[in-house]
Amino acid sequence: MPKRKRVDDELAAEISFAVDLRCCLCEHLSELPPRVRNGQIHHLDGNPSNNAIDNLVWLCIEHHEDVGKVGRASRRMSPAVIRRYQKRLQKLVQQRLRAADSKRKERPAFYQALDAHVVVDLGKLRFRTGDEWGQVHDCLSEVGWYPDEIGYEARKAILDYLIDITGRARDEMPTDIAVSVRRRALDLLPIRFLRAHRRRRTTAEDLELMGYGIDIGMGLAYDGALHLHNLRIVDNGCEVLWRLLSYASIHRHRSLRAKVTEAFDLVLDAAERSGDPLAVKLVGLAKEHGERGGTKRLEYSPELSRAL
Repeated sequence: MPKRKRVDDELAAEISFAVDLRCCLCEHLSELPPRVRNGQIHHLDGNPSNNAIDNLVWLCIEHHEDVGKVGRASRRMSPAVIRRYQKRLQKLVQQRLRAADSKRKERPAFYQALDAHVVVDLGKLRFRTGDEWGQVHDCLSEVGWYPDEIGYEARKAILDYLIDITGRARDEMPTDIAVSVRRRALDLLPIRFLRAHRRRRTTAEDLELMGYGIDIGMGLAYDGALHLHNLRIVDNGCEVLWRLLSYASIHRHRSLRAKVTEAFDLVLDAAERSGDPLAVKLVGLAKEHGERGGTKRLEYSPELSRAL
């Protein structure tokens, strides 16, 4: 008899999770068998040292004992039969999980209507926004009154509006406008879960919104350095970028990290061409902070703090 080899905890968790802690041999009236209170990992080939994932199955204690018996029950519960039941159960569990995810993503009609209202309102707001920065300030104040419950479409519309504003930064944008744009952008971007222990899955919608954030941060920092020579505007743009880079670093999201790094490199080039060593230093510090996965505000040297 081969010597028993302990099944690794991670492997056991993966096998039991795949079947939602349900025994594939249990009888059931609904689609899925009930969850078992206690279960065991069974080696299909009877070799307790063979811990290959396709040789392991989660069974309730009763069926685990039955499988080990010799006779008609053993023949009825052959490895081939158990594998078929296991595959069927795994498929049912995955279908149930996908259905649950889809249901969670479905927003109630009230919030769908709210998003539609915000998108329409943004269209009117764009029409009202004139060439004067005072008018832009008033419109940004209205944007700040939208509720936190707005969804993807509404957030995308607002971020697109903020990109339009940052596109005019070199037209002598006041610092307070840059501050408002930065605040609105950070409130809308899905980067609040920066800590690793609060990690959540990054969706395609999240990445699209973050792409808008990259454009906003880069627009402020680039024009603030090269055209406006305004360190405070550079700082506001860099804050959007380093927070996105921190998110990418903490969650190990390579494609997002590459995009934010590219944006930082463009801003650094603008800072170098501006001839302002403090701007170069500020951009470099912000990039390093994001690469380290920083979550607190940057601490500057006394010289840089005075300039800001």
